[in-house]
Amino acid sequence: IFLVAIIISMGTVCESQCLGDYECGLCEQCQAGTCVFQTNLEDTKDECPDSECSTGLCNGSGTCGLSPAGRVCTGDEYSYTDDECDDTGTCVHLLNQWARIYAGEGDDFGQSVLQTIDGDFIVVGYTRSFAVQNYDLWLLKLSRTGEVVWEKTYGGVGRDYAYSVQQTADEGFIIAGYSLSFSGGGDADFLVIKLLSDGSVSWQKTFGGSEFDAARSIQQISGGGYIVAGITLSFDTGTNDIWVMKLGPQGDLVWEKGFGGNCAYEAYSVLEATDGGYIVAGNVHSCELANRDVLILKFDTDGELLWRKN
Repeated sequence: IFLVAIIISMGTVCESQCLGDYECGLCEQCQAGTCVFQTNLEDTKDECPDSECSTGLCNGSGTCGLSPAGRVCTGDEYSYTDDECDDTGTCVHLLNQWARIYAGEGDDFGQSVLQTIDGDFIVVGYTRSFAVQNYDLWLLKLSRTGEVVWEKTYGGVGRDYAYSVQQTADEGFIIAGYSLSFSGGGDADFLVIKLLSDGSVSWQKTFGGSEFDAARSIQQISGGGYIVAGITLSFDTGTNDIWVMKLGPQGDLVWEKGFGGNCAYEAYSVLEATDGGYIVAGNVHSCELANRDVLILKFDTDGELLWRKN
């Protein structure tokens, strides 16, 4: 079962009273003493006290809750659109919250979600309900209110899982996970899929050996390429190792590095650092004790290890 819950502040329009020389929120137009149009969102709380806002919407950040119809504001400002306001310009609801379940008759798992450039949401995971045979990657584009805009599945007859999604600079998407369908006869391989904005496949790549290899995190980096991190049993020195690889804009391998030892090492997140290197978060399983420690690795731009902390 996919479960997605979103809380979005949608804002409110304050029908402020225009009081002679003192106009709450600097009204541009007044009818019967009521502000009907407002352009200034920067008034302080002192300039717009609650007592002079008819709905009392001067919030704690000091921004009076007024905005011209159709303007979308973010952060401490209010957010609403024309269809959420009545004829007087008053917002008909203060807060938009929703929770939805996306599922079929089988097991379905959501693994990663983010808000897209257009304000919608993209969710990725894997599905048995709608798979070809076993498990397939499942990608859903959702509207701001959780309606399905479109959905796609990707996979073959084996297990194909997705764990990470990011929107790319061209407004498409990059997905990372693992695949048994396209692993070339061995166990699972790293799977990286580049999608266009409508979910159609631009290219896909697999990387791995004869044993289990799974990508857990991917990010587009400066220059248009990608950094990917996960775990490998094919190239490990113990139980399993961390595997990090840099890809070019078309998914070609630039370099790959393994990190591990006699115990189990796993990577779950990777980011490009401001210095152009890369930071990886995961865990290491103690060989002596039955517990795991948080592990942070810092690599330079060529994938050489600079330091580790756990």
